[in-house]
Amino acid sequence: MNSIELSWADQYFSSFSHRKDPYSLRDIQRVLQLVDNVHQKIPCIHVAGTNGKGSVCALLTNIFGHHGHKVGTYTSPHILTVRERIRLQGEPISEEKIKKLVERYESYFKGLSYFEVLTLCGFLFFYEEKVDIAIIETGLGGRLDATNVITPLVSVITSISMDHKQHLGDTLENIAFEKAGIIKKQVPVVTSVTQENIVKILEEKSKAENSAFYRLCEDFSYEMSFHRYPKKNDLFYNGITRNFEFQDLSLWNTYQPQNFSCVLAVLEVLWDHYQFEEKLIQKSIKDFFWPARFQMMQENPLIIFDVAHNPGGILELVDSLKKFFSWGKLYFLLGISADKDWGSMLKMCEGLSSHIGVACYEDTRSWSVESLPSHYSRFVNLKEGFDFFCKNLKHHDILCVTGSFHTISEVQRKSLQCKSIF
Repeated sequence: MNSIELSWADQYFSSFSHRKDPYSLRDIQRVLQLVDNVHQKIPCIHVAGTNGKGSVCALLTNIFGHHGHKVGTYTSPHILTVRERIRLQGEPISEEKIKKLVERYESYFKGLSYFEVLTLCGFLFFYEEKVDIAIIETGLGGRLDATNVITPLVSVITSISMDHKQHLGDTLENIAFEKAGIIKKQVPVVTSVTQENIVKILEEKSKAENSAFYRLCEDFSYEMSFHRYPKKNDLFYNGITRNFEFQDLSLWNTYQPQNFSCVLAVLEVLWDHYQFEEKLIQKSIKDFFWPARFQMMQENPLIIFDVAHNPGGILELVDSLKKFFSWGKLYFLLGISADKDWGSMLKMCEGLSSHIGVACYEDTRSWSVESLPSHYSRFVNLKEGFDFFCKNLKHHDILCVTGSFHTISEVQRKSLQCKSIF
């Protein structure tokens, strides 16, 4: 989808408000009752966290799909089209099918927010398609998130860091409390959180709900070979009751091994019910792909797209570059949302590079860059910055485009026609 023209679905859903004040489950629960509570008739896995949720959902989708299951996946935000949020067998819902959903159920949308309408459409679509399992990602937080009406087979909580402070609270403990809201009575919990103060909050909630609790570095762990690019890497998973070894992975970042391990722990929890096969898990890990997560769009010179959109994400991106890559010159191009800690994000990039460009993306949520310090390069728009850096790239240089989902979307739409090399 290289055209910047919006599809029918993108235009239609953009008419709904992104704001919900106050946040509440009341409206989505009311509407779901009117459609026979279809969400309660779908086996599902619920995934919350600050970073890594989408990757966990994508890999779970891949694994269940390889085992012959019909899989629905609900994630957010999207990169190129809103249809990416509702997937069947990993593929976005078609324009035709989402149009039919709207025609059939539009009368129920009144009073719902953008995210609530899409959540409702996801549940309805998965029910009508009779999926074997649905992988459901929270949008914001967990406790009051519109997806938090389900009772899943497993609750998954990925890494937790500072983000959405205006909605979730200004401490990690407050944010963890909101994420822990997805934990349900006697539903197992798997988490990749390692900070002891945050683990304590999740563990206490799990105990209160009489839910088994499995945590990274305690109940399961991983080791990685850390070969530098382009040499491929090996991943060793030491699990709750099982161990796996994955060789020759195109894996050169610090955060996906955590996500992979979280997924493997989920499989262990569900093993007796689904009878997973190691050879199919191996295949799923090998061909795993989730766009704009350390995605290599071009090599020699290397262009990397990554949707890191908060300090936690940028920290992992910078750490990945340090641990796995060498370069002649490293360039960063960022477009950052106004509600993010842009100062911390830029300083992290500055620790690796003096070639940092910043531009607004084309949305009112973009940071205006008016207060950008003078030692950074300011561009009129992202396309100008991308084109400028591309003209200066030499064979051993790296350009990393990051800062927001909106940034990746805009650069892909307007500047880059090539496909990922992996």
